[in-house]
Amino acid sequence: MKVNKNYAAYLAALWSFLFGVVHFIWAADFYWGLPKEPAKQAFEKDWFYIYNLVAGMLFLFAAGLAMLLGSNTTKWKRSVIVCGWCCTMVLIFRGTAAVILWLYFIITPHSGYSSISIWDIWFLTGGLLFLLSVLRFQRLCSTRNYKL
Repeated sequence: MKVNKNYAAYLAALWSFLFGVVHFIWAADFYWGLPKEPAKQAFEKDWFYIYNLVAGMLFLFAAGLAMLLGSNTTKWKRSVIVCGWCCTMVLIFRGTAAVILWLYFIITPHSGYSSISIWDIWFLTGGLLFLLSVLRFQRLCSTRNYKL
């Protein structure tokens, strides 16, 4: 019997969990992975604390969603697929927007933002992992004739 595992979904769950933890670290006023001076200014604002708590919770939700995408059985297939596509689109949009901005500043004679950050690549990686997970989950549901 062939066992079909959706490894991209488990990697997406790990990706989401780690990013959720990073947001909770940032909410606790640690600047890990951020430029010191802009981070210090951002941490002085109350909304940044709330943003990081909400983002951390959303990423933990996304980790659970990715685990559902990796499972072969779930009751809420349509909801899982819709939420999976929403995660995919937000992450790919965020990463692609950063790449377009990076290319714009390379092509035009502006100073300032001239390199792509690790976080931009991080968003694209998460988006691709969710994309692979959702596509695999949809294919699994269609081949098993699950009602969506």
